Amino acid sequence: MVDSCSVIRLASTWDNAEQRTFCAELPQRLAAAAETAVLHRGRNLLVRLETSAGEVVAKQFPPRRGLKGLFRRGCKATQAFDHATQLQELGIGTPDPLAAIRFADGSSCYVCAWISDCRSVWDLHDRIIPDSDRHCYDLGSFVGCMHIAGALHRDNTPGNILLKPDGESFDHLVVDTNRMRFGSIGLWTGIGSLVQLECEERLLEGYDWARGYAEGRAHRLFRFQALRHRLAWRLKNSTRPLRRRLGF
Repeated sequence: MVDSCSVIRLASTWDNAEQRTFCAELPQRLAAAAETAVLHRGRNLLVRLETSAGEVVAKQFPPRRGLKGLFRRGCKATQAFDHATQLQELGIGTPDPLAAIRFADGSSCYVCAWISDCRSVWDLHDRIIPDSDRHCYDLGSFVGCMHIAGALHRDNTPGNILLKPDGESFDHLVVDTNRMRFGSIGLWTGIGSLVQLECEERLLEGYDWARGYAEGRAHRLFRFQALRHRLAWRLKNSTRPLRRRLGF
């Protein structure tokens, strides 16, 4: 584990001695975190930590390596912080961005607020949530409004939108914000993003309503994009060992 780090982004609410000390101690805190606090351990490390200001999630990104590192632009933690800030400015829900830290070994870490009691879009996929079709309509509308606002999640998987209960409905919160693009989003790109949520065509009615699309046109394109997505996923899985050896 690294011994030092530098703060490259810090929320105004965290610009104080206590939270700066937390950021400086983050490498040691991640190393000492109990296994029960680890939310994900893989290429990236995702850990839930306690601070004096409340619970947070720290996501550590690995250093640039291999061929992929040659083409990566900027720092992933900085991108996650800046994109989350942009989402909030657009009125799109996301956990509050708190800090972006670069570690001495070239890895970086994004810190955001922890959001409790959230459900997963996988629960809609599996119809675990009652009245799931209505909630799929709402989710489709949310994604459509995101796209109208010019925000595209480039990895719009079921794990990257949280469902926060709000009465009989849900608030939607976008996470994994380092992979975002902002700008004009057309029908082809928008439907391609919607397909990634793995809820089939149940999202389409809400998406069509939000964007004002003709239903038949969107359905035909959705089916084509769904087939394309399945083929791309199979190719990605079959080439994963080779891509990892090459650093992609």
